[in-house]
Amino acid sequence: MEKKNAARFFGGMIGKVCRNKRGQTRAVVVLVIALMVLAVCVPLAEWLYWSGFNALTRLWGVTERNIARAPWPIRQFARYSGVLLTLIQGGLLLALSRRLSKSKILGMEETPDRFTPGRCLRGFLTGAGSLLILWLALLALDNLRLGHSLLRPAWSANTLILPLTSALWAAATLTWGVSIIYRFLSSRLPWIPAAAISAVLMMPLMLHSSQIDALLIVNLLLCGALCCVSARENGGWDWGAGFLFAVWLLERAVLGFPGYSAALYETYPVNFYWLNGGERGLWHGAAMTLLLLVNGLILLRPLHGKSAS
Repeated sequence: MEKKNAARFFGGMIGKVCRNKRGQTRAVVVLVIALMVLAVCVPLAEWLYWSGFNALTRLWGVTERNIARAPWPIRQFARYSGVLLTLIQGGLLLALSRRLSKSKILGMEETPDRFTPGRCLRGFLTGAGSLLILWLALLALDNLRLGHSLLRPAWSANTLILPLTSALWAAATLTWGVSIIYRFLSSRLPWIPAAAISAVLMMPLMLHSSQIDALLIVNLLLCGALCCVSARENGGWDWGAGFLFAVWLLERAVLGFPGYSAALYETYPVNFYWLNGGERGLWHGAAMTLLLLVNGLILLRPLHGKSAS
């Protein structure tokens, strides 16, 4: 009897701390839980993975000097260790984010954010078409050039792996950032500050460059905000995931912009680096800013019409 009373007491105390007077989960609680999920899936998973990897290589007696003489499976494991880590992190983040978005802890179980293949396909076609148009325009302006003929695609194992890792990471990023963070914040705040906060929190997941500058930060924020606006217009995170996957796919695995050598083709900058990003990559250029702004304005037009009516 005493144990039950103690459990009720502590349960009531936790409820008062985690919920406001209207019985809603406090925003700070949701953000802490979401950030804990992110910490477990990304930095903690990376630390555990490399700790296990280093322990295995010591057990096998493999070093940088003798790796070339190691058995083929061990060589391939070492070669694609980064790919395996990305799959583990992305899979964990996607699974836990989907589970958390339906949890009663967040109080969002009444409006589940379901994945719709049609919306994802529309986002993919929009992202692929936008980047392809941008690429052709920059080629026509002699701002970019091809490294080799379109008739000679450079197939490799990495070219086949990049679509898988890009798709998984795009889905994980948008599930966490839009399905949890933005969807919850937009139920408590106006959609503009909710989108701004969500875009800031999604930045580390979209960042794939060690060279950080002002345009990169602007483009990452615009991309995160665009995905949030798409969720407000289309009703889910899937449009944004398709869009982001398409942009990453063409940039990294097909067109081969600077920083990605495992693509079918090679695209290199020749002038006006402020526009194309130079050797830092497309995300460091104003051309990507223009692409994101145009798509954002297109998405905002229906929203403006709804608010006006």
